[in-house]
Amino acid sequence: MQLYGNRDNVRVIRRFTAGGTVYVDERSYFVSFICNDSFIREKYGTKIIGPHEIMRWTYDLYSPVFQSKKFELLENVDYVADESKKIGGNAQKISKNRFVHHTSFLWDFDKRNMDKYLKVPELGKQPKYRQNREHSQFLTTVKDMFSGDISLFENTILQQVQQEFEIDGQFNEQQLSLLQDKIDQCKQDQLQLILDDNKKRLLDQQHKEDDDAGQARIQRFIELKTKLETFD
Repeated sequence: MQLYGNRDNVRVIRRFTAGGTVYVDERSYFVSFICNDSFIREKYGTKIIGPHEIMRWTYDLYSPVFQSKKFELLENVDYVADESKKIGGNAQKISKNRFVHHTSFLWDFDKRNMDKYLKVPELGKQPKYRQNREHSQFLTTVKDMFSGDISLFENTILQQVQQEFEIDGQFNEQQLSLLQDKIDQCKQDQLQLILDDNKKRLLDQQHKEDDDAGQARIQRFIELKTKLETFD
């Protein structure tokens, strides 16, 4: 579901994996995994796969990426670094023997927008480690940990993924071409979605204006009718 909840036309999207509200923009960095769960069962010797087991696996996967940066998984939901400051949030959807897991890393963020659009949750709805801290005291950026080099961050993650899934070498040209086609199609679909949303909002606005104009005409008619009845 997509909504426009304010005058700035910030899109509000309900993700199918649920989870808390997050503010994302071009400074956010997303990593998603769509996997069979069998490798986690074998890796940890467990029969049941749930959020706890998936988070354990991703923590083990990302720990070498953030080595020497006090990287931790707190309350089985958030990745934090120095001084227990959040650098990434997670969500999952599990269906039979498959799952999707995604992380939104804070490569960087705009404090003004974060404060403007995202309220600090009530004490009963925030993780305990937050301790009611404001965004500026609760969040930190991945960017500072990699000296602003996003390619270094990406390549370090890719190296870990290659080791985890025993991927040899690089993608060949055909694979890269197919991947680029998928990316282009996603961009086109997203653009069409935005255009459709804008068209719907314009139509809704037009209908509202027409309704308002109609109500105004009815009101003027009632006032005129009342005056005429008064003269009689």
